[in-house]
Amino acid sequence: MLRGLRVSDAAPACSDQTTAAVQSPVKCPQLETTSFDTDVVVHSGQNKSISVRVADIQPDQMDNVLCLFTYSWEVKYSTWKITSSNLECEALQFEFSDVTLPIVTAQFTVTSGKNSVPLDNPQNITVRIYKCGTMVTNCGQCLSMDPEYECGWCVGASPTCSLQTLCPASDWLDRSAVCPNPQILGEMMPMILIRRHDGNGGPELCTTRVLATF
Repeated sequence: MLRGLRVSDAAPACSDQTTAAVQSPVKCPQLETTSFDTDVVVHSGQNKSISVRVADIQPDQMDNVLCLFTYSWEVKYSTWKITSSNLECEALQFEFSDVTLPIVTAQFTVTSGKNSVPLDNPQNITVRIYKCGTMVTNCGQCLSMDPEYECGWCVGASPTCSLQTLCPASDWLDRSAVCPNPQILGEMMPMILIRRHDGNGGPELCTTRVLATF
């Protein structure tokens, strides 16, 4: 009879089967985010360099490194700068042409080594490409967007939500500004009177609703 024996599943292999130095999945060469977010945001049409940490990379995997971004049925390539713990994909223009989509997500892959094997991406780091003007349609919504998008309201002949770099300085409204020309949309709801019936002669309470946009 066998006593005190414990059997466990074999550890899954790393992506790069050619690297004999790796003994455990914990030590698999992998990408890690440099912030709490697992995605990077960039406005459509803008250039941006993508920086991530690299963990447990082996010497033979620091050659032939390539950053790949897959979205809208195409793959874009970027060259790189790599150290023992950080990788920076050189600036690349992220852009999509569909005028109906507010956001497109690009899958992020880094390949390395003589066989161009992808490094593990356990956090599923992606690139979120967005358009201020398609995400929202009025000033109030624009100025209340998440600050990470850096959107503001551009007044002028064709008011729109945009980046500051795409708007004349005199027409730009940032998040601290007040939207011009607020408008009331739709009909005002009828006033509702609520009477107290406790016999104490309390005041009548009334409420009303107004739907407005800015």
